[in-house]
Amino acid sequence: MTKNNNYLGFTIGPIVQTIASAKKTGHAWGGSYIFSYIMKQMIIKLKEKKINKEDFEILTPYVEENFKDNKYNAGLFPDRCILKVSKDFNKEKFEEIKNKVLSELANKIISKNHDNELKVDISKNNAQKKVLMNYFQIYGVIKQFESKKDAINTLTEYLDSLELEPNYQSHNPCNIKNPLFKFFENNAIKSSFLAEDCFGEDTKNMIKSLPEIALGNFIKFNDIKIDNFKDLINGGKYNEIYKKCAGNKNFKKHYKYYAILKADGDSVGKVLKNFLKESTNETKNNEDIVKYIEFSKKLFNFSKETVKIIENYGGLPIYIGGDDILAFVPLIYQDDTNNFKTIFGLIEDIDEKFDKKFGTGTINEKEIKPSLSYGLTINYYKYPLYEALNESDNLLLEKAKKCIITPNLKDENKKYEKNAVALKILKHSGQEIQITLNKIKKDEKEQKSVYKIFKELLKIISPKTEEEVKENRKILQSFKTKIAKDGVILNSLYNLYVNNGTNDFENNIKEFDNSIDNYFENNFKKDVHKSNEKQINNIKNLLKACYYEYPYNNSKKENNAIETFERILRVLSFLNERGE
Repeated sequence: MTKNNNYLGFTIGPIVQTIASAKKTGHAWGGSYIFSYIMKQMIIKLKEKKINKEDFEILTPYVEENFKDNKYNAGLFPDRCILKVSKDFNKEKFEEIKNKVLSELANKIISKNHDNELKVDISKNNAQKKVLMNYFQIYGVIKQFESKKDAINTLTEYLDSLELEPNYQSHNPCNIKNPLFKFFENNAIKSSFLAEDCFGEDTKNMIKSLPEIALGNFIKFNDIKIDNFKDLINGGKYNEIYKKCAGNKNFKKHYKYYAILKADGDSVGKVLKNFLKESTNETKNNEDIVKYIEFSKKLFNFSKETVKIIENYGGLPIYIGGDDILAFVPLIYQDDTNNFKTIFGLIEDIDEKFDKKFGTGTINEKEIKPSLSYGLTINYYKYPLYEALNESDNLLLEKAKKCIITPNLKDENKKYEKNAVALKILKHSGQEIQITLNKIKKDEKEQKSVYKIFKELLKIISPKTEEEVKENRKILQSFKTKIAKDGVILNSLYNLYVNNGTNDFENNIKEFDNSIDNYFENNFKKDVHKSNEKQINNIKNLLKACYYEYPYNNSKKENNAIETFERILRVLSFLNERGE
């Protein structure tokens, strides 16, 4: 007879609501990290309760042996945990641990809020403690199961339903009566126990403001002298900093913008669920659990490495939980070796690390390759942070995760799903540029990848002389105007050679490509075009790629190829703009 074991599953919150109301980086970072901290403290205290090793085993998430003292520079602990506990562990013991964790947390927050006060009102403190302990929600379920697989699967369903509880979602940390409102202020959070737990002793320079992130190393490498820089940052006097920077010849508009990078894994959940399929073979079940934990370990190690990648790019990791990433980053970053990288170079570095970790697997004899999709907003530094955060979520879930590319109309079964970057630039003028690009390498068709050619074109925003910048601007503008004007002609060419061509699709595409070559040769032959041949060829190949990924369908009167092409050129123009 199989022995039943006792298992605990618990979830913490309200995370989304706490971060969603953030107005500054300190609130966003603190609002995220505080839950990672709570999870860490819960695991520490649960571990202390164990009588022997057999009575305690964390099934999910993966946790390092020495996690208690490690400094990860970001929140890596998720909002739920499932673990094996002793037979006598019950609801009362869980509530005791939960209340102890929340009580200690509340005391630390209140103590920090009263740092500079000589006299403390005890009754007021008690009231604030009650507010805090009611604000944070920790729900748990304890049940017995025959197998670890059954424990994870069933408790996950319970936790999903618990997170839908009304009082789990109706909290507002920006209520002035909530002590978190004061605790999350930039100056307070930078020197708090949370910052020390995350970064160690040197905490004040780790949680950067939005202008600091947007500027990157611009001030340092252009030798701009700003008296009392930190005082200006702490006082929110960002205009004075930008006045000093704007006078420099290398200043571009994008230094007043930062990006919110939100990423989530594609097919990662499928891989994990595949390990948890119940089998009548006990040996297989045990092997699957080992694989599940190993995969979770890979996700944890990927998180640690991603933190370093983002920090090396000058960004601020807010939360890195395996395949779930949130960070504030500059659009372009000049590193200490004087090399420039764009945000898409950062995405490439993260993707490369992810691909090396997870590669390709199989589910039901079908090949499956986990990937990452991104929601990316580019925001003016004064734009409301909470609105930008919400927009990044929408881009990820509604655009990138729902992206489907059907490269040609001859084979509608050949689709590329997810693995996309959904980008939105929210300009200070109120104008918007939005585009979703698929990142999948299309094997022999990779030369027609819009995303790949777009990354090549990004090289035009590398540091150049004023004359070269003006020249690039003219080139981009001439293409935007001409291609938009000649959209009907280009669509007619696609109809002629592809939609109404022969059954030899590959030859039809070649014919269409040749017609685009001729169009460029006849329309872009000024000296400025001849002297920038590589750039012109990339723009030409971009147009071809747009028609490949977004085929013109005459019956639907769609013009997505031209629209995508025009939007990409607008993104490039924005990143190349000089002045304030």
